[in-house]
Amino acid sequence: CRAHVLQLCLLSACEDIIEVQESLLTLKSLFYFINRSSIRLTRFNDIQLLLKHPQLKLIQPGDTRWLSYFRSVNAVIRCYEPLMITLEHIVHERGEESPSASGLLSILKDQSTTFILHSLEPVIEALSILSKSIQTKNGDFNRLEKSMLGTLLRLEELKET
Repeated sequence: CRAHVLQLCLLSACEDIIEVQESLLTLKSLFYFINRSSIRLTRFNDIQLLLKHPQLKLIQPGDTRWLSYFRSVNAVIRCYEPLMITLEHIVHERGEESPSASGLLSILKDQSTTFILHSLEPVIEALSILSKSIQTKNGDFNRLEKSMLGTLLRLEELKET
């Protein structure tokens, strides 16, 4: 499938940039850390409610799941504040020594991580739009060519900013 090839190309391009690789791994670690504990997940949801924040779920990024990286990056950016507060609660809570929470908190507080996630979001969004257009059943080559050119133009715009 062409969308699968596009996803693999994206991951291959990211392999050479250590900081991007680490940020993507952080998304996976964050997803597993919060979602593999009903207590942590409930705390995260409760904090979103307290902050009157939209109830968002973290998305599991997957190498073969089309669009999952965009959705994952987008979710972390949109619920950054509740995530940080959740991790801080876990780190400072009596009785729970959590090197995982402490490590994730430290990584997410790092300005380079937030810069990378914010920089990746529009790039991955453009590629996600292309991926969706590739997957349409009634797509023809003219439409696909326009979609590819539009994506290339968007990526050039992002490169110049």
